[in-house]
Order: sequence, then structure tokens, then C-alpha cells
Amino acid sequence: MALLVATASLLVPVSASAAGTVTISGTISTPAGPLSTDGEGGAVENFVNVLRASDGESVAWAYVGLDGGYSVDVPMNDDYLVKADVHTGSWPDRGTKAWLEEEVSVGTANVVVDLDAAYHRPVTVRLVGPDGTPRGGRAVLSCFDRFPSRWFEGEDSRERLLLNSHATGSGDLGLWGFPVTLDTAEEEGCHLTVSPAAGTPQYRPLVVDPSGSNVVEVVIPTPVTLSGTVALPDADTDLVSIDVVDAVNQGQGGTALVVHAEVGPDGTYAVPVSPGQYHVTATGSSTNGRQFVLDAGTVDISADTVLDLGPWVPARVHLVDDLAQPTTAQFSVYCSDWPDGGSDLDVQRSGSGPVDFPAVAGADGWECYLTLDGSNTQHRIQVGATDNEYTWIVPRDVVLAGAPGASNDDDGVPDLLEALGPNGGDGNGDGTLDVDQAHVTSLPANGSTDPGDPYVTIAAPAGTTLEDVSTLDPATLPTPPPAGTTLPAGLASFTLSGIEPPGTDQVLTIHTSDTTGVNGYAKYDPTTETWSTLPSERVSVFADRVEITLTDGGVGDADGVADGRIVDPGGIAVVPEGDRTPPEVTGTLQRPPDANGWYNAPVSVDWSATDPSGVGALPPPTEVTNEGSAVTATSPPVCDLAEPANCGTGEVNGIKLDLTPPHVEVNGPTDGATYTLGEVPEADCAATDALSGLAGPCSITQVGGNSNGVGFFVATAEAVDEAGNSSATRVRYRVVYRVDGFLPPVNDPAISPGEAMSVFRRPSLVPVAMQITDAHGVTVEPVIRPVWLPPVRGDRTRAPVNEAFYRGRGSSGWLLSWRDGAWRYAWDTDDVDRGYTYRLRVLLDDGTVREVTIGLR
Repeated sequence: MALLVATASLLVPVSASAAGTVTISGTISTPAGPLSTDGEGGAVENFVNVLRASDGESVAWAYVGLDGGYSVDVPMNDDYLVKADVHTGSWPDRGTKAWLEEEVSVGTANVVVDLDAAYHRPVTVRLVGPDGTPRGGRAVLSCFDRFPSRWFEGEDSRERLLLNSHATGSGDLGLWGFPVTLDTAEEEGCHLTVSPAAGTPQYRPLVVDPSGSNVVEVVIPTPVTLSGTVALPDADTDLVSIDVVDAVNQGQGGTALVVHAEVGPDGTYAVPVSPGQYHVTATGSSTNGRQFVLDAGTVDISADTVLDLGPWVPARVHLVDDLAQPTTAQFSVYCSDWPDGGSDLDVQRSGSGPVDFPAVAGADGWECYLTLDGSNTQHRIQVGATDNEYTWIVPRDVVLAGAPGASNDDDGVPDLLEALGPNGGDGNGDGTLDVDQAHVTSLPANGSTDPGDPYVTIAAPAGTTLEDVSTLDPATLPTPPPAGTTLPAGLASFTLSGIEPPGTDQVLTIHTSDTTGVNGYAKYDPTTETWSTLPSERVSVFADRVEITLTDGGVGDADGVADGRIVDPGGIAVVPEGDRTPPEVTGTLQRPPDANGWYNAPVSVDWSATDPSGVGALPPPTEVTNEGSAVTATSPPVCDLAEPANCGTGEVNGIKLDLTPPHVEVNGPTDGATYTLGEVPEADCAATDALSGLAGPCSITQVGGNSNGVGFFVATAEAVDEAGNSSATRVRYRVVYRVDGFLPPVNDPAISPGEAMSVFRRPSLVPVAMQITDAHGVTVEPVIRPVWLPPVRGDRTRAPVNEAFYRGRGSSGWLLSWRDGAWRYAWDTDDVDRGYTYRLRVLLDDGTVREVTIGLR
């Protein structure tokens, strides 16, 4: 049954009003006092709204006078819901807003419906500090219930606000509440919010007793101060505020907002809060409509706390045109840590050439973007704590990291110069800007740095890196090109690194605007200041490019070393007809193979050469150190005496070189292990060889120990590969007898754990006995009888005698005797100091010393 929220007077028939309508009138009263129009934000209106019961449509409404009276005309013969919205008291001291309603059926006669908030009950909220003294603040009590949702499809019930009462002051604050059942799951009940004059609002559910006193005490903690500085990204930043939200009650609507305060012009702020956990956010905007948000996340504030938000880091962008000259543009900067947080920055800048702007270092999830006005392209930039410079080619809308002279790909060519190259900065036409590829570089030819001059593009295999790239004008060299030889694109000098495997051929492509007449590739040696050409089979000429083949450590590599790097000063050339054939270079191994066609140590190759034009200097021998079953030795370049010189290399193929011995291991015994006789693992071996293969099975040998098979042993495994490399692995281990301990009457913890030390009275004999077996308990006769070692005196002892007194003759000599199934020795203590402990020791031929401690009194 729905809870009544007001009481209605008896329906009083009166004469009908205008034709087809009747009048509903009455008086509205609440126990909170007379009606008022003094509400939050200014004057408020008290009114009645009449809804048709069948569909919830409003059919009439009217203001309610301060005396509570109202009157509305409605159509005859229908059912209605009369709803009143009235206010008492004054803002901000004390006031109550109530929502009253009653259903009524009307016919052809006027009716009177008086609404009275009979169920409202007084509630006293007592604001005190931790010491019990009154504290100031504001209290708001709101009460809700749920009612059947007859007018809204898909809903069984709806939340209904019954009462909202507030009071401001110190100590006891008088409110009004509604005794509705508390059901948080159904969003029914009353909810109290207390906002202290200084500190954090408190939020709690409240049950209003219809017959009780309803006094609620709220303890307001002593506030602490949260202060700090908010970094302002713009000089024209205004409307900066700080929001402090209760992190515990976050999500409870307005109750979670603790503080909303303006930040000073210098970015400083100071606000009081109660000790607790808070979500702190600073928000600001500038006169041009841009804004920023700094989210500090959850902060534990248990005492006065300084919390600075920011700072922004300085950044600069250089605005340039297609010729690398300063130009003018307007752009926006947007930085955000979404989705990790709620912070962002949005500023706008304009200018010419270098323009400064604020940004956020790229830690903790922050990302920053640059966007030209009128463009839909966002450029993500990497922002650090310092050195944040960028170059923006405005006509192409391309953003580069660094100042205009920076090179970020190790090629030595400024990124700006590359990006201004042919085909929109994609000189090799592969769909990726050259500046974004380590193996492609574009730059002006003939040593120029002017982006308006002709370009040359060098493209190496993917996975390699071009370094130290530059171009040279041949006219500036000490030695000009040979007569009749021209270089249309000048010389290009570079180093190609990252060659895998070292010593391999690499095909590079030289892109240029025109290859008319090009028939070769000229090389220049800056050390000797001489010219040469690549062999013709290493040069392929196309309409828009020339492909050359260079060999790491061979033809075309100026350093002559197969080290994964090629050094090449050269250029595409127009060479006059003549001797274009390089010398024929032949290699000879200095010694025959070591075994089975394999070398097991480095071998050198001697080089010889012939050429109709004559041969220049021969290279020194090449030492082969790379292992393999088909290694190739390549000579350094050998040049003839033609003009220009033709250079070639020779090769010796199929060299078998294995420098690595086989891997061999001992199976069974473990190095350093000790085993008991009868449980020794059998020794075996295993061997592998990854290159030349094993020449035969591995072998195992063992030495050491005595005829009983006890003592120290060495197991050696050996193997030899096809190249004659040999290797050996040794395992050292020990084999001992099984001796479970000394036999009674001597107490030995090894046999009887926990028993007291045996204590004899001098001059009693001490009978010592032990059994020697293998791991399975089978008696073993040692090769050498056990040896009695002199007992070692230890600490003094007052332990009582606990062993019998044994008389007779002690054992003579130092060897134990076999008797009655054990090795025995009788120690004569007649001349031994009493009152001490003694370690009794027996040496076995397995190399172990077995011992036990006794006392002598």
C-alpha cells in the first residue's frame, strides 16, 4: 500500500463553477510553519498541480497563497491527483520544502481538498567538534520513497522526493523529517548531509522515528589546510578553480564535492578540509576559450598538506615552408593522460618561425598532439622534461622531432632536409617518408644544403642503417675524376652498418632525376686520392635509378674488412669506353687440411692476379677464421693499371674450418658426489659435434679406489671430431662403506638419536665396535684393517656416569680386530685425564674417519 504523504479533508460538495468544470480548492499547511517565498537563489513559488490519474497529464495548476489557500478548475467526472509544492522558512537560516499529494474523484460538484503534512516530524542535528563544543555548519535532510509507476512503461516504481529540510547555524539545528522506512537498495529513506563551515561534508542515511526525539549528533573534525600552486599554462589564463571531492563518498552526487574554490592570479590556493582521502582537480580556461584540467588523483590528507599541480614543461616548434624558411601559422596543442586520469591541456598558439608553447612530459600516460588550424591531422609528439623542440613543415603538414638542424636517424642528414626531398620526402617512393627509415636517405647532390637544388636518394636493404651520409662536389677533391669521366650527381659518401651476416653482398639503389649516359659507378679512395670503377656486372642502370652491388670486406668496401660495415665514397658515372674488365684474382691455401679435408686452426690464402693492362699492388694474405663447412675467402680489391682503374676480387670457396672441439660429458656419477658401496651409478659418456661431426664414439675410463671399490675415483670421457679437435671431461667422485655407527655400549646418535652421551668411570675400558657393510647391509672385509686414531680431548664434563665398568686388558697396537661379527677395540683409560669429553676416531680404508664422543669421569 502506498505511503500517504498528506491528509485530505472530507470532500465538501459545493455548486459547480463554469460549464463543464468543477473547482478543487483548499488549504495547505505544514508543522514547519507558515509558507514562505524566501528560498535558495531568491524568491520561490508555492503551487498546486492537478494531474489526471489515468495518464498523469497536468490539467490545471495554481499558485498557493502565503495563507496556504489555493483554487483550481478541472473537468467534471474524473479522478485526479492533487500535488502541492510548498516552502517554509527562509534561506539560508532555516527552511523546509515539502511535496504533498492526494488522489480525489470529482463528479459535477466542487470539492475541497485540504493538504496537511501531518507525518512530518522534528529532527535536531547537533553539530559539535571532537571536544564536544558546538561547531558551525549547514545541515540538509532529504526524504524519499518509491511509488507505483502507473504512467511509465517498463517501470514498476519511481523514486519520489517527499521532503527537503535545511538549516544553517552552530550547535543544534532544527530540521523536519519524514518517518519513511530506510531501504537503500530501493532508494527509500532519509539522507542527511552536513557541510561544516570549514571541512568536509558528511553524508549518512537516517531513520526518522515518528514518536521519538530524533536528535542526531554529528562530530565535525578539526579541519586541516590543503594548499599549493597550480601551474598556469598561459599568461591570459583566468577562471582557475580547485575542486576537492570526497574520495570515499565519490559518486554520491553533490555530497561528494567538498570544496570548489577559485585559484589566485599567481596560481596559489589554500582551502580547509577535514582529514581524509580526496580527489583533487584544478580546472582553468583562457580568454581565447582554451582550457586545461589537472587531475592529482586520490590524495591522503591527514595534516596540513602542500599539493602542487603541474608544472607544464616548455616546448618550441619551428614553423617553416618548403624551402626551410620561417613561415606563419596558427595551431593548437592538446595534451591528455586519458584514460589513465582526467587531466588535459588545450591551448592555441600562432606566430612565425620559432613559437613557444606549454606541454606535459610524456610520463604517467600523458600524450600530446599538435594540430594546424583547418587541418584534421593530429601529430603526436614525444615530450620530455627538457629539450622539447619540433619542426613543422607547414605547407606539407609534417612535424619532425628536433630543431631544423636535428638528425634523429644517425645518417648525419638534417631531418628537415630529408623531409623536403623529392616525392614529398619519399625519395624512393616506397610509401614511407625517408626521415622515418634508417636505411633510406635523401639529400641535395654535389655537397649542397639548399632544398631547392637537385636531390639524390640512397636506399639500402631493409634492416641495415645508413650512417654519416654526405655528398661532395668532385671539383673540390684533390684529384679530379679521370679524363672523360663525369659524375652527374656528384659523389655520395656513407657507411652502411648492420650487415648480417658480415661479408655478404648488399644491393643499394641510387635514385636520381636522370640517368642519361650513366654506364658505371666511380669510386674514390680519399687515402690514396685515386679513382676506380665498380665491375660492370655490379652496376645496373634504369631510367630513374642505378643499382650497385657492394661486398662487405670486398669489392666496393673501402675499409676492406668483413665487419658488418661498408664504407663507400662513390657516385653514378658516365665513363668513356676502354678497358672495363677487372683483373682476374686467384687464391691459394697456404697448407693442406688437418684431417679428413677439414682445418682445425685458422688458415691463410695467398692472392695472385693477372690483367692485360697490368696489375697494381697485390693484397696481403687473407686469414680465414670463420667456421663453416663451405667458407668463402674473398680478397681485398685488386686494381689494374687502366684509366680509370678497374678493380675486382678473387674467391676461394668450400673451405672447411672447425675450431670447436666436440662437446663430451660423463653420464652416471656426479662431479663431487659421494656414494655408498653397492649404489654407485655406472659411468658412461655422450658426445656431440655441431660442425664436422664425431670421428667415432666417445670413450670412458676410470681410475682410483682400491680393490674393494672404495676411495676416490676419476671418470674421464674423451671424444674427437672429423677435424681432429679433441676434448675431455672429467668427473671426480668418492665411494665409501656403509657404517651405521658405533655399537653399544657406546651410545652413538647415528644409531640411537636422542640418547645421552656415554660416560665411563676411569679406569674402565671403553669397548668400541662397528660393522662395515655395503649399501645393502652385506658385510665387507676392508682391504686394510680399521685404524684406531688417538682420541681427542674436548671440553670438561660433569655428566654422571651412565655406563658399566669394564675390566680387563686394553687392545694393543692401533688396528681393530674382527671378533663376534664386528670390528672391535678396547680403549684403556688408566692413564687418561678424567672429567673431560673425548672424541673416539676410527680411520677406514675408504678414506673416511668415523667418530663418536664419550665422557670420562
